[in-house]
Amino acid sequence: MLFDMAQAVLLSHPMATTFLMRDLRNLHRYFKKLGVQVSPADEMYKEVTGEP
Repeated sequence: MLFDMAQAVLLSHPMATTFLMRDLRNLHRYFKKLGVQVSPADEMYKEVTGEP
């Protein structure tokens, strides 16, 4: 899954996880304002990264 190529960083970047969580929270907030039922950012993080 790719969100924004202009802001892409390598997985080895020290802030990669922080940036990903920030973007997921922003996506969650945006779609929630539109009335879309969305998963919490923590759940989206697990889906994107494949972590249990």
